[in-house]
Amino acid sequence: MISGHFKTVLNQFWDRIGRLVARSGVHPNTITVGGTLVITMICMWYVYSKHTVTFGVILLVFGHVDFLDGAVARVTGKKSKYGAFLDSVLDRYQEAVVFLAVAYVTDYWMLCYLCLAGSMFTSYIKARTGMEIEISNEDWPDLMERVERGWLLCAGLIFSGFEITILTRTFSILYLVLCAFAVGVHVTAMQRFQRAKNRIKTAEDASQS
Repeated sequence: MISGHFKTVLNQFWDRIGRLVARSGVHPNTITVGGTLVITMICMWYVYSKHTVTFGVILLVFGHVDFLDGAVARVTGKKSKYGAFLDSVLDRYQEAVVFLAVAYVTDYWMLCYLCLAGSMFTSYIKARTGMEIEISNEDWPDLMERVERGWLLCAGLIFSGFEITILTRTFSILYLVLCAFAVGVHVTAMQRFQRAKNRIKTAEDASQS
């Protein structure tokens, strides 16, 4: 939703940083792969240290590397279909390894599974729609896109030391955030399903008329 409505502004910001990074001559795909390796190592450190708040802060900082590869590709003219494909695939791996680490440390296995499944469904619906009809990659301003998912999870991790009492039960902020995340991503998946359904039907009607 944020990236959908403010894509131009965000691209302008990251393009400035991309021009600086591009001076090193690094290839966008190298940044994509390197970013995934960094996130994986951060998750491994988290599993070992179990420092949830620090993990949230580090993840918030390094998670934005995901925007950097696209910015470098744009400013250097090295945008490619393979680069976009690689970025999308490794994004899914990053989400998987992050939720695996959170589940292992917190023991919120079911919640993390629901969060990850909803994230995967959200991405898959868009990708599968593109196999049926031609779609724009920029016209999907749904509730919880990747930016919102990342910020929400990091907020839950950073404030995980706080608790809230609801009726007679006490819950950690992280637990409540994961609950909200799980609901939000599945609502987003349903949003995308409905949008995809409408667009596919419109395309079919147009082809038959």
